[in-house]
Amino acid sequence: MCLAASKHSWPYCRPVIVVDGSALKVSNESWKWFFEKLKDSIGTRKSLGIMVDRHKSIEYAASLVYPDVAFGICVQHLAANLKTRYKNFKGPLKIYFDGASRSYLLSEHQRHTESIRSRNPDMHRYLMQADPTKWSRAYFNRWRYAIMTTNIAELLNSVDRKARLMPVGLLVEWLRELLQRWFVEKRKEALKITSKLAPKAEKLIRTNFSLGLTVSVCDNEHHPFKA
Repeated sequence: MCLAASKHSWPYCRPVIVVDGSALKVSNESWKWFFEKLKDSIGTRKSLGIMVDRHKSIEYAASLVYPDVAFGICVQHLAANLKTRYKNFKGPLKIYFDGASRSYLLSEHQRHTESIRSRNPDMHRYLMQADPTKWSRAYFNRWRYAIMTTNIAELLNSVDRKARLMPVGLLVEWLRELLQRWFVEKRKEALKITSKLAPKAEKLIRTNFSLGLTVSVCDNEHHPFKA
């Protein structure tokens, strides 16, 4: 089901699609059918990225329909795997992983991964085998923005758990009503915004500005200045 409101607003959204597993029994063919219908409905976008939950059938089918997109995995699922695999995945190691996955700069990413290597070489090898281009924002081949997890898709899965028992016609109408309500609520929130940026971005800039007021700039002998 593709609502007109979703279809018409897609060109103005960040070019990232989040796909999570289904409660239904699925296969490569059924996922391929899903992505074909998705492409027929909303087309494709330049620099499109697709976030998945490491479900091999999803990525395989999507790559057949969208051969030029970049695939990312949910860092929350990866962190859960690390927690199960390594008993010391807490404290510093958890902080280093969060830094390595969410850093924008390669230098910052590498600094965090080196810290992981020094504390747990096996975990470092595991992360390298998991492919940093899929879980690291710094190495991702497209713009990943702040979308590091598949939480938004999982949220919908949790909301419609009981509705799945409905007949198909009622289920479709229930989903339409749910999305309509969400759109209305978000529109009301957006109309209250008076800043040029979104509230979260505005708060981040103000915080960084306040921190910047306490920083001193030092001359580095005709080289780039240091703060």
